[in-house]
Amino acid sequence: MSDHQGKVDPHVRLAWLDYAKAIGIFLVVFGHASRSIERTQGLTWSEHLQALDGIIYAFHMPLFFLLAGYAASLQRAQASALFWKALFWGVAVPYLVWSAVWIGLKILMPDAANFPLDVSALGNILWQPVEHFWFLYHLFFIRAGWYLAGHVPGKGGVIQAALILLSAAAAAILLTAYPDLDWVAGFLRNFAIYGIGLVLLPPLLAHWSNGPSMRLVLLGVVLWMWGLVMGGAAANIWPAVGGSLAVAGLAMALPQPSGPVSRTFAYLGEASLAIYVMHLLAAAAMRIGLAKFGLLSEPVLLIAATVAGLLLPAFAYWCVLSMAQWKAPALPRFLGLGMASRSAYLTLWPGLKQPVTTN
Repeated sequence: MSDHQGKVDPHVRLAWLDYAKAIGIFLVVFGHASRSIERTQGLTWSEHLQALDGIIYAFHMPLFFLLAGYAASLQRAQASALFWKALFWGVAVPYLVWSAVWIGLKILMPDAANFPLDVSALGNILWQPVEHFWFLYHLFFIRAGWYLAGHVPGKGGVIQAALILLSAAAAAILLTAYPDLDWVAGFLRNFAIYGIGLVLLPPLLAHWSNGPSMRLVLLGVVLWMWGLVMGGAAANIWPAVGGSLAVAGLAMALPQPSGPVSRTFAYLGEASLAIYVMHLLAAAAMRIGLAKFGLLSEPVLLIAATVAGLLLPAFAYWCVLSMAQWKAPALPRFLGLGMASRSAYLTLWPGLKQPVTTN
């Protein structure tokens, strides 16, 4: 057990991490629902939504890299075999399974896809990620890279600090001098942000043993503003770091998940992988349904696609965990939904003991 201070038990979920993931996955789903307005004939993507889109996309995916890095810091003593097993089942399998599902559906229903794909996309997924699955693809190599860097005998800490600086600097240089390589710059930026979560965030929280949440928010806002003042590459990197830290601080300030609302919200963070891989399917089905019944409009599509993109995958994941807890504990991993076999926040079957969570 733990609060934000001292040692953290890696075997117990931290509620603030799940809260932060819930905020992040809401922004992902909302951002994609907003962009679907632009791609829907007859609808207008307003200037206000476009401005909000710029703010969301400045940090919502870097947030997940920061949180993944911090989570990795809690498992530094993890055996090598367990790390590679978790990387395989928790990242590689979801990437392969859901990339194949996504590509297969686009092949079967090309008229319903904004960006149709053919069979060749299946053969390319080992080196060319499809659309939003880039995140899992990058996360696999970023996790592996930082794990190997941390296990260099005698000089792991020095190498990790150097990697943060070098990858951030390389990202800034590429963004400025070689804009066509923005995908490489994005990878390096997220590599650095994962390192910040892994290397810098744990001692920062330990140093701020009293009231770390509001200090993180303040630090995040300062970094964001610094990026805006500096402009250029700084406007890409510092808002990503600042926004991620600010969300982490906000999540830490939330109360324990003791009631139905807070537990459900934390569960959305727990289910964030399932929501990420399935939300576009749910949102697309909602858009098709709205169009069929003549209900398409900007606010209706925005709200309906966001709600469907969050709740339908979360419910599907709840069903999978229910079956896993009942008869098939390995089911989630084979479906590409991670290694969990029960929820830490929602009771799945009457009479089964509910796990204890801590902030």
